[in-house]
Amino acid sequence: MKVTLVYISLIISLIITFVRTQSVAFDSSISIQLFHALDSNNPDSFTSRGNISIVSINSADYQINQKPLKQNELQLFKDLAKNGKFYRLRAEVISTDGIKTSFLTSSKACHLMESQLHDFLTISFDHNNVVVSINLRPVNLETFSDCDDSFLKSVNSNAFNTVVTLKNIDIAPSPDTVGFIQKLEREREQRERGENSKDNRSFLQKYWMYIVPAVILLLISGVSNPEAQGSASGNGNQR
Repeated sequence: MKVTLVYISLIISLIITFVRTQSVAFDSSISIQLFHALDSNNPDSFTSRGNISIVSINSADYQINQKPLKQNELQLFKDLAKNGKFYRLRAEVISTDGIKTSFLTSSKACHLMESQLHDFLTISFDHNNVVVSINLRPVNLETFSDCDDSFLKSVNSNAFNTVVTLKNIDIAPSPDTVGFIQKLEREREQRERGENSKDNRSFLQKYWMYIVPAVILLLISGVSNPEAQGSASGNGNQR
């Protein structure tokens, strides 16, 4: 029963991998819609921020279009920063067959404000050019302050300046699942036939690795000591 379940899981995994591979052609274009949550009173309310069109994954060729923040949106953003809240970004990846996959990432709003809305967006792909993660972070994150109110006065930008990085994730060698399942199946069949508890091999088949070296040593010792053989032959002639 356990082996059957393992087989079923393996087949489902192979089918999912095949479907995902077919849904994104090699080095095909990808569209990503960006939405952000600015209202701290409605944290699950997302509005449009812009979109990214990836023309070529291999050459990291992309185009990004983002909307400037309206005055009320900028004020909501400042309120998030002032209250130590997180800025949340939702990215919807649209494959060539229309399937949407959503990713959620966040950063402290005050850090984004302090960076003058200058941020990095890292898009990671697996070996099939399928998006597996999207992460947002402000520039110069290591030099930010403790998010006091003073930085809000220096904010003079209402438009995002985003640098997109396309990253391929190295996949570790996968385990030999098929070989392991086949081994389990053979062991199960052997147990059912009772072959594990009884060894029907002959004596020579079991211990040939010990017998052959002993015979070789005897032959070598006989060849290397011809005088003893000659002396024994001479004594026999004298009689």
